[in-house]
Amino acid sequence: MKEQSSSGGFLKGLGVLFIILFIFILPLSLLAFDAGAALFNAEKVKTFVADEVIRSDLVPAGLAYLSELQAKRRGSGEDEPDIVKLIRLLQLEDWRTIRQEILPNEILVPMSNSAVQSFYDWIDSEFLYMQVMLEMQPLKDRVNSEHGANSIMVAYGKLKPCTDAEVKDFESRMAAAKVGDDVPYNLCVFPDPYHEDQFNDYVASLQEVVNNVPVKFNLTAAMYEDEDTTVKGSSPAKDQLRLMRALAAWAWLLPLLLVLAVAGCSVRSLLDVTRWLGVPLLVGGLLTLVPPLLYSAVITAFLSAGPLAEFPALLTQELIRVIVRLAGLVFDPMLMQALTLSALGLLLVGLGAWLGRKEKPAPPAL
Repeated sequence: MKEQSSSGGFLKGLGVLFIILFIFILPLSLLAFDAGAALFNAEKVKTFVADEVIRSDLVPAGLAYLSELQAKRRGSGEDEPDIVKLIRLLQLEDWRTIRQEILPNEILVPMSNSAVQSFYDWIDSEFLYMQVMLEMQPLKDRVNSEHGANSIMVAYGKLKPCTDAEVKDFESRMAAAKVGDDVPYNLCVFPDPYHEDQFNDYVASLQEVVNNVPVKFNLTAAMYEDEDTTVKGSSPAKDQLRLMRALAAWAWLLPLLLVLAVAGCSVRSLLDVTRWLGVPLLVGGLLTLVPPLLYSAVITAFLSAGPLAEFPALLTQELIRVIVRLAGLVFDPMLMQALTLSALGLLLVGLGAWLGRKEKPAPPAL
């Protein structure tokens, strides 16, 4: 009899240990599973990215930032106009118009899909570098049409008419130039007889840049100019992604095994089910609610103060919004799971209280 009591006490103690482990492991397991289900789903991520490309201001804001960054790197010669000044004249609405002119959805969405798919192909490939190849012919055709001229007109329309001094400066530089030398126009709208040639010169410059881009643009090679991007091999990043994908797919199994362990140690009746599983499900579910309720504020605060602090305000705002929305692919299902588990736990606790009252012996009759 004493051995039975000792054995029962040991099993109950083991059951309590499994309950504690279950409560703390449940949120982590659900987070891992939902992250894997969302972020390792190529079609879901492609749909998300395409939706952001179509609906958000991420691309116009990115164009503004990259254009200014490239202009600063390029610099301006002694006789060249300050391109940075022109770029800073453009407002968000101007960049939206430019984006629609040269990068409409029918061009940009296939590009984004190709880039996203390249990432998922790379995880299972034998290449050390991700192979991102973009089809550029639609963009080249678009820029070489009236849409290229329309995009130039957006920036051209921001310029002020040239003063007499600016016209004379251009004419003096042109007179001093050697035959065949290019003489850049000042950043202002020239009167006739220079007006048409100035605009055509800007359009030709844009077309020249785009025409130098190959039809099949190897983005990977452009990013790693000094590296052989076709080399084969693994990398710590790729190995970790594969491991995370495998662990995420089976993350749901650990809480289930702990529930079965608790049941095996302590559950012998329906009342035991309610007592040993109701509270753990309720507490674990409530604990699982915390990340879905806080993730937006935490991510926003972290990105604003850290990695994105140096970006322009508009781009920072768009990047944070996109990242928070991407995190929603993980935390929105987690929220529903937490509510379901909490409700189930509460139901079991209520059922246990009812069964407990039902099993109480009736008071003796007076």
